[in-house]
Amino acid sequence: MITFAVIHLGPEEVSPSLIERLRSIYADRIFKQGFFLKLPVDDPRAQEAIKLLDESGLHPWRSETGAPVKGVEYTFRMDRQYEPSDLAQCSLLELSPPDEAHNAEAIFRAHDGEMIVPQGSTPDGFDIMSSLPCWCFVPERVKTILEAGDFRHILFRPTVHVPHMVELDELGNPIELVPDMGSIAQVGRLPGEPVHHWELDSDFTLPPLAPTMTLTDSEWKPVRSGDFARGFHRREGFYSHPELHYRASDLEGLEPFDLARTYEPFGNRHGYAPLARTLVASRRFYEYCIRHGLRTGWVPVRIDHD
Repeated sequence: MITFAVIHLGPEEVSPSLIERLRSIYADRIFKQGFFLKLPVDDPRAQEAIKLLDESGLHPWRSETGAPVKGVEYTFRMDRQYEPSDLAQCSLLELSPPDEAHNAEAIFRAHDGEMIVPQGSTPDGFDIMSSLPCWCFVPERVKTILEAGDFRHILFRPTVHVPHMVELDELGNPIELVPDMGSIAQVGRLPGEPVHHWELDSDFTLPPLAPTMTLTDSEWKPVRSGDFARGFHRREGFYSHPELHYRASDLEGLEPFDLARTYEPFGNRHGYAPLARTLVASRRFYEYCIRHGLRTGWVPVRIDHD
């Protein structure tokens, strides 16, 4: 596993002189404004940049709301990159497609609850993709592969396909048409319309998370599992994706499953939000996906032994 330090400073957050000093330590070739760094946390350049920010009186920003206070806070996180060996002994794994497999436009549902998937923003090169808050979907081809696995508690729900619409202007130049998601949501999928993608879901719910996990509302105030009135988040220091923990005793006696939803919904919604529960897969499901070359992302689920 490689742990990356990620630092992001906009030009309005700190003085130009400090940005220049940071860029003398590390200058990202793509990010041309402000300062951006993503390096292994033990890389000397990352450590030097963190030290410089600390000496300048800045500390990492830990809030979900508002913005970093100029001259006081800066955006910092740590990202894990897992190797196959990190997943080799995991009995459960969180299904977590990477950022590159994310469809930022697929955030709407039709009146009947079906997920709306715009074609134009669907990523290429991945077989299990995602959208906010934690919806996962697969193309028809992958659905066929997964159905052959005879998995337990796996569901496929049809989605509403929004084709990539382009027309030509008076000069013959292509113009992309922005779909009216409100109208599409009201109409939904038309009778007989083919299904291009299927939402991946489960009808099985896991028990609450282990008490070893740090859980807060959207303002970083501690909460217990089951208190979803002010948002619900899992925390693990500055890690951008905290690993799920379950007690071994809570998992004993569960009926066999290959895909499940967490009991807890995650995010800033107030109250219980069933659609914000993340998917957890069995090792059997994971190994089947690897064996068939299905491309997505995985995060270890930790089992705490009493």
